[in-house]
Amino acid sequence: MGFFEDSKPKISKREFEEARSALAGKGFSEREILEVQKIFRADLNDVREDDRGIDGKELDAALLWMREHIGEHAVSEKKLDILEAVLRKRL
Repeated sequence: MGFFEDSKPKISKREFEEARSALAGKGFSEREILEVQKIFRADLNDVREDDRGIDGKELDAALLWMREHIGEHAVSEKKLDILEAVLRKRL
C-alpha cells in the first residue's frame, strides 16, 4: 500500500475531453457525445481525487450496460464499438 501501491491506469478528465473530440471526428453527434459523458460523469467527477477517472473495470461495466440497454441511450451498437476503441486507447 501507500507509495508502493500500483495505481490502475485510468482515463483522466483531460483524456476524456480528447476522446470527445476523437468521437466527433468519427461521426458521433453532439447528442451521442453528451450521452456518453452522462454515463461516465460519476467516474470522472468522483469526490476523492485518487478515484477520479475511468479505469478498465468501470469502462467494461459501462459498455456492458450500454450494450444491454441499447434503447435507453442515443448510441448505436456500431458506434459502441468505436467508443470502446477510442476509450481503450487512452487506458
